[in-house]
Amino acid sequence: MGSGRRAADGLARPWQRLVGWLELPEEVMLDLPRATVIGRERCLIENHRGLVRFTAHEVVVQSRLGPLRVMGDRLEIERLAGEELVLRGRIDQIDYPSPAGRRA
Repeated sequence: MGSGRRAADGLARPWQRLVGWLELPEEVMLDLPRATVIGRERCLIENHRGLVRFTAHEVVVQSRLGPLRVMGDRLEIERLAGEELVLRGRIDQIDYPSPAGRRA
């Protein structure tokens, strides 16, 4: 009856237990991107895999989950070091765009 779901849950549980046991954030253990917005003027993106596109109105970085897009105005790169990117400007939106031809 529910064995399919239980099996899928069983695969997730060891990672969840390990993350809890090590007391590390999930984004670190699972290489997930983390975007922190401070007001509307600054955005910190961690665990990205590289800058894909940069304009004054759009910044796109690659992540484990696909492209991550920051949209706004007067966007500038304040710092780019390793897997950390700090943007400055007016932040209007952050999203994961769907691949062309696919609906989210």
